[in-house]
Amino acid sequence: MRKTHIEMLDRLAQAGEIYPNSYTGSGRYTSKSADYAAQLVGVLTSDLDMVEGKHFEIGNDSPRGGWTGEFVRLLPLGRRRKAIKDRRAVAVAAPAPQKTAMELADEDRQTIAAWRADGAPHPCPPEVLAIKIAAGVSWKRLERED
Repeated sequence: MRKTHIEMLDRLAQAGEIYPNSYTGSGRYTSKSADYAAQLVGVLTSDLDMVEGKHFEIGNDSPRGGWTGEFVRLLPLGRRRKAIKDRRAVAVAAPAPQKTAMELADEDRQTIAAWRADGAPHPCPPEVLAIKIAAGVSWKRLERED
């Protein structure tokens, strides 16, 4: 399975229903996305051995049958499938990455403060470059550090 298929399966497992097709642009520059609904149905039927009408259903709830109204919905029997339960459990168990504060030693902070007080940010002294590489942060964040 491709990455987009995995992402669609994860969204379907979480929500129970998704609208995978979309438009981009506006006016004469409007274009349709790929037919992700058909791709998702293919993954459900071939890779997960689900049956349409038994495990999932597809339809279109747009008033005039528009492209973005096409949906794929899991039925109760499909939600109980092991592959769907596993995807739901993995998505719940994986916590969102947290941004951590940059931890620097006092002497490193003093070196950065002296470099910033000098007024010429670049080229930086080798000591500041070594601190940046060790901390693994961007120049912007390093220049903001108090």
